[in-house]
Amino acid sequence: VDVLKDKTIIKTLKQRGDGGLWVVDEWLGKGSKKRCVVEVVISVRDGSKVLAKEVQVPFVLGDPDVPHGVQEAVKAMKEKEAAVFQMAPERVASTTPWANQALRKACREVTGVTEWEIVFLGFQVWDMVQEEGVRLLRVYEEGYGRFAEDFCSCQIHWKVTDLLGKVLASSRHTVSMSDNSLKPVEDEDATPVSMVVGESELYEPVEAVVRHLRQGGRAEMRLRRAPKIVQDHLKGCNSAVQQIMGAGS
Repeated sequence: VDVLKDKTIIKTLKQRGDGGLWVVDEWLGKGSKKRCVVEVVISVRDGSKVLAKEVQVPFVLGDPDVPHGVQEAVKAMKEKEAAVFQMAPERVASTTPWANQALRKACREVTGVTEWEIVFLGFQVWDMVQEEGVRLLRVYEEGYGRFAEDFCSCQIHWKVTDLLGKVLASSRHTVSMSDNSLKPVEDEDATPVSMVVGESELYEPVEAVVRHLRQGGRAEMRLRRAPKIVQDHLKGCNSAVQQIMGAGS
């Protein structure tokens, strides 16, 4: 299948997916308050050379950081579908930090047609709380009572991960001894962190999420460009974890 009718993205179906058309034009419009986050697994080959193997990565449809060819390929798929795309170099060339090192290198150094095998795992619709998809919010449980506002005292748990799910900082992290070294682990019984809305030194996006919640609420924010995590952001977390994770970015 010639996806764009110009022979720059050629699709070969590998495994049939579920459902039918799923892309809503509203998600890509400039005035829309909704954005779609897709989850895919990507492998890239240049002839017999493997450039990236089974990299699971989420991205926002319409994000200018993500190569145009990858976005068009996924839009031409159904959920749970697997397909191979022959991509012309102009469709995938990119220098932006949209995925892991292997995929970024494949996009940065591409000179000819490459083979992209993509498995489309699924998608979620998020609310856009800052223009151009810079910040997206997904509320799982709003909670009850009043929304958090300035000078409210709150007890919270929070976690920051990178694009591929690696934990950069977390209020639930503690340390355990493994192979003669200290390693951070998640403690489900950890004491919550205390904060006062508007006066906290916690990581700023954490407070931004809290303002969208009531007591007992739970939400997630996706940042296109995340502020750097510094030592002060870890106040209230386990002191040993502060030493291990305080240099995170």
